[in-house]
Amino acid sequence: MLVEDPVQRDATLRDLWLNMNAALSGGDTPAALLFLTPSARRRYAPVFDALEPFLPGIVASYSPLATLSLSESIGEYALKRTIDGEDRLFLVYFLRDGDGVWRLGAM
Repeated sequence: MLVEDPVQRDATLRDLWLNMNAALSGGDTPAALLFLTPSARRRYAPVFDALEPFLPGIVASYSPLATLSLSESIGEYALKRTIDGEDRLFLVYFLRDGDGVWRLGAM
């Protein structure tokens, strides 16, 4: 059983989020996809490709992540984004993959 400090786990997941979004903002979709689970890569690759010209603005519009729950294998976070004048809540899920590495599973 892996013993990990929850504060360190939270910092790891926030760092993962920031690095993925830095890659998206910089137009490096292949690098951004490496932060996702294999199933999330298949789901989000076409989305990232379609939104590529808009990704820097989209990423800049996120609120900071808010921690909802954090376990040894799942991290659930929320962020707010204003779209067409309406505040919307988005959930972000990090999963500890089969190889023990944290990756984004859904957002």
